[in-house]
Amino acid sequence: MDYDRFISLVEQAAGVDRETAERAAQATLATLGEHLGRDECRHLVPQLPPELGGWLFSQGAAQSFDVTEFLRRVAEREHTDEAAAELHVRTVFLALGRALSDDGYAHLVARLSNDYVPLLPKGTGAGGAASVDAFLAGVARRARVDTGLARRITDAVLETLGERIGEGEVDDLLTQLPVSLHPSLTRGASRADETTARMSVDEFLNRVAERAGIPAEPGAPLPSPAAREYARAVFNTLRETVRAEFFDVTDQLPNEYWNLVTRQG
Repeated sequence: MDYDRFISLVEQAAGVDRETAERAAQATLATLGEHLGRDECRHLVPQLPPELGGWLFSQGAAQSFDVTEFLRRVAEREHTDEAAAELHVRTVFLALGRALSDDGYAHLVARLSNDYVPLLPKGTGAGGAASVDAFLAGVARRARVDTGLARRITDAVLETLGERIGEGEVDDLLTQLPVSLHPSLTRGASRADETTARMSVDEFLNRVAERAGIPAEPGAPLPSPAAREYARAVFNTLRETVRAEFFDVTDQLPNEYWNLVTRQG
């Protein structure tokens, strides 16, 4: 694949103009080079057009950073926000999958941790996970709230879920969720212990209400009915998004949690 074809693929997949596609490719490849380091880049550079190889090649040793930091660096280089950077990175990885040999691409993927999986091509799409906009739209529709509140309640539920299920199950979810939702899950998982592993559904909902800033309703019982409905909206959007992995996760939860995962529109 030559340079023009690579950039055209990014341009078409991301729905951007050529200048933006070139900026996205340069930012992504430069950040990937930092992550892989000089020795690993040497395996990949000969398979790419010279213009792209120059962006990828790194003079330094590999730097270990997670996918959230990867997107932060790309966004900084592109002078854009992280939501746009996530889309751009996914399309550049799609183009890399076409440009590299099968062995070269497998070599690259083997050097990325599992939290990078949502950025990698799956099937013929531009990435392996739903977009954050699509996820939040699902929560907003089910909870009948605007997207700002949908984001707050999503972060609150995911953080509390991370506390409840711990790092092992969180790792499986990270491979299927948009990268911008990862911090909430990992923040919660970092605090998981024997106490949070026994968290009742009422305590779960009380923590969600506190984190999302849901006020107590005068005369209403605790946990807040609103927190229950909001949690259901997030759980059902998770079920729709991650499918098999969702049932692996919920299988670890006691029966009292199942009224949060019943089918909802």
